[in-house]
Formats: sequence, structure tokens, C-alpha cells
Amino acid sequence: MSYVDEVIEQVVAQNPAEPEFHQAVKEVLESLRAVVEANEEAFRRDALLERLVNPERQFKFRVPWVDDKGQINVRAKVNNTDGKLLEGMNVTVLVENLVRGQLAVPKSAVVIRDNQEVLFRLGPENKAMWTYVNVMMSNSDSHVVAPNLDKGAELNAGDVIITSGNLNLADGSQVEVRKP
Repeated sequence: MSYVDEVIEQVVAQNPAEPEFHQAVKEVLESLRAVVEANEEAFRRDALLERLVNPERQFKFRVPWVDDKGQINVRAKVNNTDGKLLEGMNVTVLVENLVRGQLAVPKSAVVIRDNQEVLFRLGPENKAMWTYVNVMMSNSDSHVVAPNLDKGAELNAGDVIITSGNLNLADGSQVEVRKP
């Protein structure tokens, strides 16, 4: 087994519930495979790939409260037995809230029509389909949406959501699909 394959296998074993991380590691290491295999002994000796795929330290914890202004107050106690963190160092805190079984769309996908929140789905023959939605939650760049059942709207798995060029879009308009 090659060194690249060993490291990929090791990452998957050490991080079993992180398929996105597995994919990122595989893509990076596959792009480096030719270079690594040409100098495999040096890469193994210095454990370069293990260092490359070791994610930054992450500390997971629950946030127990939100203040009356909607701000999250966080206090974290970190075990620093290896001494890598020094007093006064700055850290970045990333607060994630994974919402399973919900549809999260970029904020740009939701527009207001007749004082209602609407998004456009791609319909048959590349026509825009106006769909009333309710915004359930939001963060800085996304909305979690659900169909507005009072308006008879529906969203289905596999629907293609129009996320740009939708400000002046009308129901039934012909649209051009562009791949990113």
C-alpha cells in the first residue's frame, strides 16, 4: 500500500463521522500523489503527510445560554498540557448549528414578493417556479426554509433552487442554468 493510501486510511479511521473532511484529504493527497511517490522515503521519514492532514485543534462544547440581546456568551476552559497555547493568544471561535433534515439556502435565494418570502425552483423546460416559503432560522449567510403550506407550496428533495439573478424574476420565466 502506498504512503498516500495509508494516510488516507488513517484519516478515515481517526475521523469516522466526518465525510467532508475525508473528501478534502483525499482530493489534496491525490493531487500530490506523483510528488509523494517520487520521494516517498523522505515524506515517510518526516511524517509530512500526517502533519499536512492533521486538522487544527478543535474544541466542541454546547452553548448553554443566549442573552436578552440574542448574543451568545461563550466561556471555554482549554486543557493545555502540551503548552502549545500561550497566555494572550487570540483564537477564533466558530459556532456551528447543524440542522439535519432541513433545507438551508443562501440568503440571496429568498426574495420578497407581495410581502411574502419566496424562492424560485427550476421547473420543467428550465422555467422558474415561484415557491412561497417560511424562513425558520437564519445565520449570517443562509436561511433554513420550509414550504409555506398555507399557500400550497412544496419543496422536494432534488429541487434545484435559483440562487442568483432572481430579483426581477417572474413565475414561469425562462432561465439559463450556469454551472459554477
